[in-house]
Amino acid sequence: MAVYSLCSVAFAVLTWELYQMFGWKTYKKLGANLALRRAYKWHQILLTLLKLDIFFFISYSVQLATLVLRVSDPETWVQIGVVIPGSVVFLVLSFWALKVENKRMMIAVIVCLGCSPAYFIYKLVRMNVGIDKNDDPYLDTRKYLTFFIVVTLALILVTVYVSVQCYRNFGIGLKEAIADYDTRKAQLKANKAMQSNNLDRDSANDNNNYEYADVHERFLLE
Repeated sequence: MAVYSLCSVAFAVLTWELYQMFGWKTYKKLGANLALRRAYKWHQILLTLLKLDIFFFISYSVQLATLVLRVSDPETWVQIGVVIPGSVVFLVLSFWALKVENKRMMIAVIVCLGCSPAYFIYKLVRMNVGIDKNDDPYLDTRKYLTFFIVVTLALILVTVYVSVQCYRNFGIGLKEAIADYDTRKAQLKANKAMQSNNLDRDSANDNNNYEYADVHERFLLE
């Protein structure tokens, strides 16, 4: 119990430090505009949720296709050939819609995510209702699949809410502010690289001049 308490305190301190660091980085990127900073917070939260969605849904789909479904079952091939690739493409488009602030695509993302819980509820019912105990394909994987389905459902609901918040923030200047910061950052890196090259060139010239003077001095002495 004492170890758990100490670890909790340590995590709290580290979390606060990370929060302070993130706040300073956000200030450098977006300035003191509170509306942009709030929009950026929702933007980052949605990026994290989409990554978690990909992980949990792909993990669930792979388990379902490899451990439960059978080669003779058409659902196996639908899961492998359509559901998994389609989900990856859909989530990649979600990232793109968020980055470019495409309202139509974001509406499609919200609608599709809002409808997807029906599929997971159907799978929960199918795993637990009307299963023959003598031929139960979910006997060894029911607990794991249930866990992934429940977590994915919760993530989807939160993702829908955050997606709506991000949609409402489209057009307030966040995309332009991020692009401007990336441009300034790239320019700063280019300037630093140019300065470094100039310093190397000057150092090389100084070395050449020193070698020339040394050779000239030896020639005079001889």
